[in-house]
Amino acid sequence: MDEVLDEIKKLASKMKGMYKKGTSTKGEIPKLTAELGIFLITSSKNIAALKGEQLRTELDKVQKKVDNFRKLIFKKKAEKL
Repeated sequence: MDEVLDEIKKLASKMKGMYKKGTSTKGEIPKLTAELGIFLITSSKNIAALKGEQLRTELDKVQKKVDNFRKLIFKKKAEKL
């Protein structure tokens, strides 16, 4: 399983540079989902090795990305109403 995860992380690292930050038009949710997934995969082992303040800082980064994702979803739902 670790070998598969390592391969996914390698692919995600290569893809990371293909996504630009900021707003986009169509396909925002799939794009942001991909960005969040890549971020979580590439940082998973890094976060697992951290402790104390470093861990807290990295988890704050994860929380901000998840919050941005949630905001976009709620925004899209509100637009459909």
